[in-house]
Amino acid sequence: MRKLLAILILLIPLGSAGADIYKRVLPDGSVVFSDQPGDDATKVEAAPVQTYTAPPTPPAPPSPPATKPPDEGPGYSTLTITAPVQDEVIWDNNGVVAVDVNIRPPLRTAQGHHFTLLLDGKKVTDFTDPPYTLQGVDRGTHTLQVEVLDGGKALAESQIVEFHLKRHIAPRPTPAN
Repeated sequence: MRKLLAILILLIPLGSAGADIYKRVLPDGSVVFSDQPGDDATKVEAAPVQTYTAPPTPPAPPSPPATKPPDEGPGYSTLTITAPVQDEVIWDNNGVVAVDVNIRPPLRTAQGHHFTLLLDGKKVTDFTDPPYTLQGVDRGTHTLQVEVLDGGKALAESQIVEFHLKRHIAPRPTPAN
């Protein structure tokens, strides 16, 4: 209901936008303005509506010619293992280790680039979307390294990170003497 009333109020001035204005002076001296002519009404000449014309907008300066961004080439400026950190001790009975990497610029998967994860110097898997979760890692000290490969050719290598996987052991009962 309120919306309908608001719309009607907004439309009222549109109907009278081009109408003439008439002025009447009542017997008690009060002045009434109306858009309806009457016997004793006089037409009021309204001042023209004020308008404003903005000065023309100056033309935009010419844009520099489009330049092709420098070819980043096949290299990567940063490739580091961010998890696990160097000498981290991981306690997990199932041998689960989350491996995350930081790479700059982002991995160019559209060009066929992918990560290869090396555990103790041996290839474990290829992946493109870190983080990656290793499963079933044996307890002990291990090394991790990540490489970026393009068709078998190494484009970048991370540092080697050493971590230690420990497993919780349930307390054993003491043998009776």
